[in-house]
Amino acid sequence: MAYAELLEEVKGLNESDMAEVVDFVRFLKTKYNSKTKYRESNMLKGKLNYMAEDFDDSIDGFKG
Repeated sequence: MAYAELLEEVKGLNESDMAEVVDFVRFLKTKYNSKTKYRESNMLKGKLNYMAEDFDDSIDGFKG
């Protein structure tokens, strides 16, 4: 579908439907953007507020 054809289709929509089209276009842009495919490193850095003292201990059912 050409850009001009897309514009013609959108012209026939009411305001709320146009808003949905814009939302969908934004979704598609983020879906195919290669930068959003991978988790940002250090995203949780500085967010850990508490870690249990026994965090590194083996779970009872897994002790050998």
